Amino acid sequence: MAGWIQAIIYFVSAVILLRLGGKRTISQATPGEVVIMIGIGTVLVHPLKSEDSWISVYHGALIISGIILLSLLQIYVPKLKKYIMGEPMLLVKDGQILHENLRKARIPEDELKMKLRIKKINDITKLQSATLEVSGDL
Repeated sequence: MAGWIQAIIYFVSAVILLRLGGKRTISQATPGEVVIMIGIGTVLVHPLKSEDSWISVYHGALIISGIILLSLLQIYVPKLKKYIMGEPMLLVKDGQILHENLRKARIPEDELKMKLRIKKINDITKLQSATLEVSGDL
């Protein structure tokens, strides 16, 4: 197959696969979705080593099918959602830093304080609660 035809196939496939994958940015995506998006990138590089360009399109379609399957599992089997997406974690309660939860989240206390300052919170003791969301936002 001519090189320019392969290039068109790769480009169109990449656009279609990424559109099927969803509209979230990496900062909004769950860890599983980020891994899958990285997998798409890896699959799209694969054609450079392969003779058959349709194999890469097939592999990308399998990854997108995985994204869709994970989404459907979260909708129809809600108990799996916490294992797939994770759960929010309380880091500050009634002005006290919950050090055990900080360790579980692998966040140093200095980083927590930095994130709170970014949110214009300078005095932790006046804070009722702070939660680390699944997306990584505080």
